[in-house]
Amino acid sequence: PNPAVAQIRVVDTRLEDTSSINNRTNQSNNTKRKMATPNAAATKLLFLTNSICDWIPPYIAAFEEAMGGKDRVEISLITYDSGDPFGDLFKTIESEARTQGTLFSGYVTPPSPMGDVAPLDGWADFTSFIQDGRAEDWVDILPAYREYVASFKSKILSYPLDGDILLYYYNKAILDAFNLTVPQTWDEYNQVAEAVHGQTFEGKTLSGSCLGRVEGCAGAYWAQAVLSSMTATKGPATGSLFSTKDMSPLTGEAMVRTLDIMKESAKYGSPNEFQGCWEINIQDLNDGTCAQTINWGNQFTEYAKVGSALLGGRLGIAQTPGSAEILDRDTMKLVDCDADSCPYGGQTSDGKYFNQAPYLAFGGWSCAVNNYVDDETKDLAMQFCSFVSKGAVPKAFGNATSDLHSGQDPVRLSQLDVDTYTARGYGEATTEEYLGNIKTGLSSENVVIDLRIPTAPSLMATLDSKTYSYLTSADDTSSLSAAEVTDTIDATWNKIISNYNEQPTTALPVLEVYQQLRGVPVTGSDTGGRNTTAIIVGCVVGLLLLLIIMILAWRIHKLNAAIKDMERRGEQVPPNLRASSVLRPMSITKLIEKESLKAAEEE
Repeated sequence: PNPAVAQIRVVDTRLEDTSSINNRTNQSNNTKRKMATPNAAATKLLFLTNSICDWIPPYIAAFEEAMGGKDRVEISLITYDSGDPFGDLFKTIESEARTQGTLFSGYVTPPSPMGDVAPLDGWADFTSFIQDGRAEDWVDILPAYREYVASFKSKILSYPLDGDILLYYYNKAILDAFNLTVPQTWDEYNQVAEAVHGQTFEGKTLSGSCLGRVEGCAGAYWAQAVLSSMTATKGPATGSLFSTKDMSPLTGEAMVRTLDIMKESAKYGSPNEFQGCWEINIQDLNDGTCAQTINWGNQFTEYAKVGSALLGGRLGIAQTPGSAEILDRDTMKLVDCDADSCPYGGQTSDGKYFNQAPYLAFGGWSCAVNNYVDDETKDLAMQFCSFVSKGAVPKAFGNATSDLHSGQDPVRLSQLDVDTYTARGYGEATTEEYLGNIKTGLSSENVVIDLRIPTAPSLMATLDSKTYSYLTSADDTSSLSAAEVTDTIDATWNKIISNYNEQPTTALPVLEVYQQLRGVPVTGSDTGGRNTTAIIVGCVVGLLLLLIIMILAWRIHKLNAAIKDMERRGEQVPPNLRASSVLRPMSITKLIEKESLKAAEEE
């Protein structure tokens, strides 16, 4: 979409109060002011984002002040405010890269567009900026974001600002009352849900689980959290939804089992699960009617509101459950975990090994710089990205009891500071659990990275819609089975990828982008035959060289035999028929023919 005609908002970054930032779902009307007249002498930057990322304006105001005021630097922010905020944002970013446009200096965006933009060289490389020591403590960023989310091939193309990871949240009092332990696998999650569902606790009827499942929200993330526990066993380089070897879907029996697990958990879910999104997770756990859920960091930052049933140290936090079975990628069947095949999990109470794969769902927010703007603008934009990532404005999500919470979650080691949270009213023990699990998850070698490949939105939308349809029609005898839904997902995914690869405007096929994003050697199995052809040509050339060597060896052998026969008969061997004659095949051939005739005459 053209920013000039799309439904956008120009944000005045000079807010009266920069001490608190609104929750992602509660945008402030204060940001809808008209933009002030720019100062003609100032260096101007224009950043693009969407209305969900509403915690950026205070950083802009602080950066301008740090750089000497608006007389020196002036940053404007344009946000997509309605319609399809993410879709419009991603399309504009790709369009700017494809046309080498310079309207925007940079972008505050999820990392999803990287797969579309990187092959077009649309985002500037931060590597030199970081190596020159100008970045704000780059190594302070937690490994999963620094090593995977920010990188494409050997370049650093985005600066992480916010860390998103799904964690398991539960009401300790409920589990204790029913003599239940924290589940380590999804089967155990459903066992907890079944045990408490419909029971009464402190005068409230309980739901065993609460996951907002309305279509088009977070269903694909919930599904991938379960699926990845069976498909991701060797780290990001091997993939979790698709194989990095050949782009084949990692579904099979693992997807069938995922659908079964989700169907079972929905039986014990909140009554309104299919009418709402992840706010249901927060509301139902907070009001004491739900025993457990999985969610992003907002589940923690909003637990301590006045009236919450989780006050007094009742909120428990752990890693998301794992799986005692994993996908055999050769057979697409599930097999039991053991110590060798599941090195990143543990053992259940009954001694079973299980796999665990912390999931960076959504991928957080990152800052990227337009590679086609002038060097001065590029450098200043990089400084701004680094400034925001460092958190120069305190993480002012307000007091624990307020309605004002930043959507920004920790992405740096230095942000895992308990005192920062306890000073705002959060319980010390609960904060330690929260930050400790973030550090554990984001430092895991088996972390699951969200898709950043071309077509990723369509692939995730397919997973969302197919799982939603399956779960909402589970009681319909005419509905598809889990195996049939899995086949449909496979076919749809393969078609989406194939259609993209066949487009004349495609810079690189999906697999090649995927491999470069994951830092694995490019095999090019879906590159339209280009790499395959090279391999075939190489093999043919190699065989021809081998054949030539064999022929030369045969000729040398024959030449030596002929020379020995001449010497045996006392004949003079011409100098030109010695070893150098190997390079003159006709001379050798004639000599061999001559000696053969002599031998025949002697017989």
